Amino acid sequence: MRHLSVLACTSLALVACSDGIGPLELGQPFALYSINNQPIPWESRLAAGQFITEGSITIIDGFSAERHEQIKNFAGDTVVSMAEWTQRGDW
Repeated sequence: MRHLSVLACTSLALVACSDGIGPLELGQPFALYSINNQPIPWESRLAAGQFITEGSITIIDGFSAERHEQIKNFAGDTVVSMAEWTQRGDW
């Protein structure tokens, strides 16, 4: 049953990304090129001027994965702040 969950999560990650060609490899980041069919940089709905400028999903093993994002806040053409985060989760 757990293998079905892994397959479902991997399939969901590929559907959410526009560049889902090629096999996922354990431990290798899979770069996100779009989020919800919108190309990166993707404007976050959390705050005006906040964009996700980079993201990836890394399959760690058959039970966990890491999601990574870089977020930049813009005021006009100027980057006023930047943050990165990586979160590991089990399924």
